[in-house]
Amino acid sequence: MRKFYKGYFEQSATANVDIAHTPESKAFFYIKDIYNPDEFDKAIRNLDKNICFLLENPSTKGRSANRNKIDYIYGRFDIVGLTESGDSATIEAMQDQCEDIANEFLAKMSDQFLQGGHITVDNTISPKVFFPEQETTIDPIGPISTNYWGVSVGFYWKVQGKGSPTAGKWV
Repeated sequence: MRKFYKGYFEQSATANVDIAHTPESKAFFYIKDIYNPDEFDKAIRNLDKNICFLLENPSTKGRSANRNKIDYIYGRFDIVGLTESGDSATIEAMQDQCEDIANEFLAKMSDQFLQGGHITVDNTISPKVFFPEQETTIDPIGPISTNYWGVSVGFYWKVQGKGSPTAGKWV
């Protein structure tokens, strides 16, 4: 499921006009160890654009007695952008821009998953994913690597179906 989670957001970051991630122009980074600030700094150092998408490793909840069932995936992503100056108006403008981009990602998830949608990532049909939009949080963050400011978005997915964590396929 981690592969699907990462693939879904990388595909979304590639399609988003503000992020426009490509292998040649990196703007999407997967943060495996969210407690290691070096991972965030490394992502920023490898950034080829002024705005980027940082996807944090998800956590899970709701394991059943058979230890293979995972009902909820708690995720977080950050949208951060480079500011030329550290004055409060510039920082606030960047955080507003990043929040607008984050809301685009949330709207896309809502369209695809609010009623329990399936999508295709890497030629694999997803499990059935529900996205309870009202449970999201958007918090201002920064600075990261001195000049990057933005927002952090927390959300969760309820997952069901073949190939999902409920089928014991947490990859």
